[in-house]
Amino acid sequence: MLTALKLNYRTQTQKFNATVGLMAALVRRYRWNPQIRETALNVIRRAGVQERDVAGEIRALYDFVNNSIKFRGDVRDVETLQTPDITLRVGAGDCDDKSVILNTLLESVGRKTRFQTISQNNRRKFTHVLSQVYFNGQWISLETTRRVPMGDGPTLYTRSAYYEY
Repeated sequence: MLTALKLNYRTQTQKFNATVGLMAALVRRYRWNPQIRETALNVIRRAGVQERDVAGEIRALYDFVNNSIKFRGDVRDVETLQTPDITLRVGAGDCDDKSVILNTLLESVGRKTRFQTISQNNRRKFTHVLSQVYFNGQWISLETTRRVPMGDGPTLYTRSAYYEY
């Protein structure tokens, strides 16, 4: 079942905090789910990643989400968040759904993740979210809505915020 939310917020900050808070809750709840972990381990195995190759694991899961989960927008005028198992089953979602499934898969194999939200086109409100993973002492951007190299995130934005959980 899809979880669809249409909530009224007084400020964009309230909307951001509520939406990203729900996204983080989905990652925390589903990262230990056997189906999610099995999917992550199978993706890593099929990619031929060697044991203890953390960079290879990250790349395999990033490529899987970019290649297997297609970008599709939300219901018009409704902020829709899918659970990670639904995103896997339907093979589609928007930036928040793709970020949630990627972070969930990464967390299921022991990687620390967070969300980065950005405001584009001189807007004050946040318009996009992407994943980040902590690797070798730094946060690496994982843009799931465009096919860009791992580590390349959006460069044209007016403000950004990070949500760790």
